[in-house]
Amino acid sequence: MTDWYEQAITYGVEQGWIDRPGSRNRLNGLEEVHKRMPKEMQAALPPIIIFSPGLAVGGVKLRREILFGYTFVYLSPTLEKEHCINAIWAVAHELAHLVLGHGHYRLRNQAEVAADENAASDLADTWVQKQNPGNSLFGRLLNKGEEALKLELEKMQNPEL
Repeated sequence: MTDWYEQAITYGVEQGWIDRPGSRNRLNGLEEVHKRMPKEMQAALPPIIIFSPGLAVGGVKLRREILFGYTFVYLSPTLEKEHCINAIWAVAHELAHLVLGHGHYRLRNQAEVAADENAASDLADTWVQKQNPGNSLFGRLLNKGEEALKLELEKMQNPEL
């Protein structure tokens, strides 16, 4: 049986969910988390679709079928601008949400969101230590919100802005 890592990468590249040349840090992060996550946790993961678009993708409409029972994981193009260890940690953080059962949509209040984020961060820390968290572009953008993320992506695509 194919494990989650091989399945997610193979399917993602074949279906166009992963921009292989533009996803070096994110693919490295997936590989490192695959090596470091305990095997019993990996065995409990649901089937995963990884969406890892290139930096040139500001907005995209993809006509792809999301298979029933699969969990969709978005890895931001901003991770390509991170220090390698921070990109690996961000990937670990997202997969930690799945291990913890956060992969299903549910209404949550602000305290519940914070608790989920802290739990995912704590678990990700057991697989890989984040370095310079205050310097993380990804973390700063997440704290500023969606508009800041959109502006930063526009700047990456058009450096003359």
